[in-house]
Amino acid sequence: LWLTQLLPKDRKLREFAAQPFVRLPDAGPDRATVLRVWYIEDRLRKAFAGFIHVLGRSASDQLLFMKVFALATVFKLLSTVPEQEQVLLSILTNKLGDKCPRVAAKAMRLLGALMRLHPRMQPAVTHDLERFLFRPNNPVQARYYGTAALNLATVPDGDPAAAGQLLGVYLGLFKHAIAQGEVEHRLMHALLCGVARVLPAADAAGEAVREQQAALFTVAASGAFPHRVSALSLLFQFVQRDSAVADRFYRSLYQLLRAAPQHMPSTDRLAALFSLLYRSLRACPDGATLMACVHRLLQM
Repeated sequence: LWLTQLLPKDRKLREFAAQPFVRLPDAGPDRATVLRVWYIEDRLRKAFAGFIHVLGRSASDQLLFMKVFALATVFKLLSTVPEQEQVLLSILTNKLGDKCPRVAAKAMRLLGALMRLHPRMQPAVTHDLERFLFRPNNPVQARYYGTAALNLATVPDGDPAAAGQLLGVYLGLFKHAIAQGEVEHRLMHALLCGVARVLPAADAAGEAVREQQAALFTVAASGAFPHRVSALSLLFQFVQRDSAVADRFYRSLYQLLRAAPQHMPSTDRLAALFSLLYRSLRACPDGATLMACVHRLLQM
């Protein structure tokens, strides 16, 4: 009923006080008719807000089918009418943190479908995802599904500043995850995929990205061993685009190899370490640097 009869598809409902009273007829039956229409619109707006409140509570119901049904309804409303758009978007985004993986995955897929169906809504969706991802004390599963949803955004074509902003979100999320503890394997994989997607279109020389790179190099130089491996895996994405980053990257990689023997027996990131070594040494443009790293590997 809301979708087919009650809500306009080309604008939001107005409250009574926000109506254009300067265009109200001075007298006559038309004035009374317009006032009645405005009053009904105001009541309809309040009734729909109440419906959305109930829908939000249903999305947090204990029963799985109620959650899924509520999310599907939120998606239909978001993709059809502009009314209460921000509230509906927040309901959908917040369900990425649901304890049930099926519900979180459903919310992720619906956000991706929304960005494909309405590309103009993508900035609002990515902004809401950024707000969600940097929320304090977010569990690892919530950060993973939020990052996976962000990976479904279309990379801005011909807009390096927008792509650079998206790249900054990925790098900032890595720093945020480091501050909260170990970077879980699935989350790290999602971050690497996201950086690989946006980097070709991004302004990697932007000031914000440079600041994030500097922070990553700090982690790569002095963080815990698993964090250093993860930071270098992210930084490797920049190596072929910037020779200055490449030089600093291979110095950090060599320092990691010098520290590796005492940490290897206890680390759970051996697969990530050797994957990083294989990819970075294959791409190494300097023979002397390559020989130094191989020599160090043979000493281990």
